[in-house]
Amino acid sequence: MTGKLIVVSKWSRWGAVAAAVIPAHVLCNRSIADDAQGNNGVAARIDADSAEATTGESPAPEAEVIAEKAGEPDAEKEYAAELELASRLLAAQKVVAELKRRDLIEEGTGDEVRPKFVEALKQYEQLREDVLRRRAARAAEQPLKFDGKNYELLFNGVTSYVELPTLKYGGTVCTIEAIVSPMPIRGPRVNPETHVYAHYMAIVADTEFGGVELALGPDRLSIDLRSENRGYVQAVKECLPFVEPRMHVAAVIEEDEIRLYKDGKPIASEPFEGPVGLSPFTMRIGCSPHRVTESHEMFCGRIDEVRISNAARYDGDYEPQSQLAVDDETVALYHFDEGQGDELRDASGNRHHGIIHDAHWVRVGE
Repeated sequence: MTGKLIVVSKWSRWGAVAAAVIPAHVLCNRSIADDAQGNNGVAARIDADSAEATTGESPAPEAEVIAEKAGEPDAEKEYAAELELASRLLAAQKVVAELKRRDLIEEGTGDEVRPKFVEALKQYEQLREDVLRRRAARAAEQPLKFDGKNYELLFNGVTSYVELPTLKYGGTVCTIEAIVSPMPIRGPRVNPETHVYAHYMAIVADTEFGGVELALGPDRLSIDLRSENRGYVQAVKECLPFVEPRMHVAAVIEEDEIRLYKDGKPIASEPFEGPVGLSPFTMRIGCSPHRVTESHEMFCGRIDEVRISNAARYDGDYEPQSQLAVDDETVALYHFDEGQGDELRDASGNRHHGIIHDAHWVRVGE
């Protein structure tokens, strides 16, 4: 693989996430216990600190995004309200994660921090329920129609994943794509090793000492690929995926570039210079493998389709399909239509069947 690249290492990726956590001084200077301004507690602090809790500009909706979602003024206002609510949820999640981090690593702060953590968590959970309720209502207004048996797997964000014991990424040109319905996790996570806000949820990955990861977080979608000599290269797009009831995401890996797509539109790309640093682990759906804990970056939400191909399927806009098809370029294809059991069947004919760990079968749309 040739060409100049911009490198984001695995650790610098976590470092960037760490920088996104709301600063400790914000919480120290605006503590709940000492707040003499009113009785709204954490809710008031979350609203006031939203701008500081996000990196760069606030993820408020852009005009063109709203215009894409609906042509009527009322629908535009409703979608803008959903984006604003998701922005508040993101800010609240970072507040909770920072309080948890302080409780873990700062000696003598437990009695002070834990009551704040409990209150902040209550506010976060209320916002989470509001986001999910709005999203469910919008999805019910536009019923989805699918072929097959209309099942999918529900991942709990803590222990759920699918192991693909015979499928390894070999560093070649490929496309990884999935149809997902991500959900905010219960109780924002802090990485126990680094004490950093656990920002990412892996959709399909084998990243540990190398490999590739298609992942999302509460404010972004990303593809990571390790260069053997230069660390992890990342193509990332800031967005608010929890607003969407359902989305098609895809990552294309070519010899000199990685590209990211959402709902048929290219949204990010990054030059790449190889060779690819390969992972010793096999692929997984719903998490990334880990040398100590076995799995981490757990996905929360539903996954309905996954396809891995040995070709670059997309090079521009495309029409997402509700059910992915098998062809000569398909390495593995999972429809998630079994509806029962602990085996996820590979429909490609290559017998890369998966082992389901603590994920549950649900019907699409229910």
